[in-house]
Amino acid sequence: MADRKVAPVKMGPGDSARSHVADEYIYTGEIREGIDICKQLLESLVPYLINNREVCSPQS
Repeated sequence: MADRKVAPVKMGPGDSARSHVADEYIYTGEIREGIDICKQLLESLVPYLINNREVCSPQS
C-alpha cells in the first residue's frame, strides 16, 4: 500500500492503557461505541470505494 500513499489506521474500542495486560478488560459501552464508529467509517468509505474501483482494485 505504500505505493498508493494510503496511511495505516490502528483503531479499536476501549482504553489502550488497559489492552494487552494481565487484567485486560473492556466496558460494554466501549464495545457499542466501537461498533458505531466502525459503522460510520464503513458508511463513509462505501461511496468512495464504489466510485473509485480502479483505485481499490488489487494490483496485477
